[in-house]
Amino acid sequence: ADPLARQRRSAARSAFLLARGEFPKAALELRAAIDGLDAAEPGNTAQRDALRLDLIATLALADQDEPALAEGRALIEQAQGRKDDNELLIALARLALARAQGEDHAAAEKLLLQARPVIAARLGENHSRHITLLGELLGVAFRRGDWPRAIDYAQQVHERARAKFGDQHVRTYMTLVNWARTLDEAGQAKAALDKASTGYEQLLRLVGPASPQTQDAASVLALITLELGDTKRAESLIQQLDAAVLESGRPSGLWAQVIDALRGIALQQRGNASAARPVLDAALAAMKDEETLAQP
Repeated sequence: ADPLARQRRSAARSAFLLARGEFPKAALELRAAIDGLDAAEPGNTAQRDALRLDLIATLALADQDEPALAEGRALIEQAQGRKDDNELLIALARLALARAQGEDHAAAEKLLLQARPVIAARLGENHSRHITLLGELLGVAFRRGDWPRAIDYAQQVHERARAKFGDQHVRTYMTLVNWARTLDEAGQAKAALDKASTGYEQLLRLVGPASPQTQDAASVLALITLELGDTKRAESLIQQLDAAVLESGRPSGLWAQVIDALRGIALQQRGNASAARPVLDAALAAMKDEETLAQP
């Protein structure tokens, strides 16, 4: 019955839901946690600011861009009106807002470049927030098809993650897989192969075959091996893929079709065009909305 206990429960539940990728539900719990803090500890500005930053980022992950933008603008405006130094809070709000810009890549990049020097100076180059910011800059360059910059950012993210977390941490190899993904998209499949293979093998060791991280790495490695003509290895990887697990880690609504597309390419490489055609047709039909994007 204690108001602060209810507030803390909502905050804890939001973290749990975020970890499960249930972003709309997590946003509701974050709002409850913020409202509960207003009732239980109205003077706890620091915790409220932290929860609001989480809410902005979570709304963006839930594809609720307009609410995220409204929350972010309100927080920045309030922070600018305070007497104390809130430069870092404003920078973190800009970082949280970047993903809510949708296809406006220039706006996202502007926010990130404004935030970067403050976050790097206040928290350090290898701080997790700075690594996250570099990852967002990678995402902007990736979606624009700006491959030289994307590859540079991907390398920086991995090297800084490795420096911070070491060789026994999942994030080190997730960032290595993203570097491989970026190289592959840039048309450098041969350069991507070793990184994708190492990332997959280490994630398999650290978190097992059924984890979203390992499954994502397997999907990247399967695509690269298909492109390089190693159909047998690709097929063994494709057989391990689980759309539900992949969706829980990186929601898109298209993982079943992505797996079908990989299967279809493997069938085509085996010379079985009659079996490949319907699978590829169905996968392409499901992905038709990507045709409207600047970089599908």
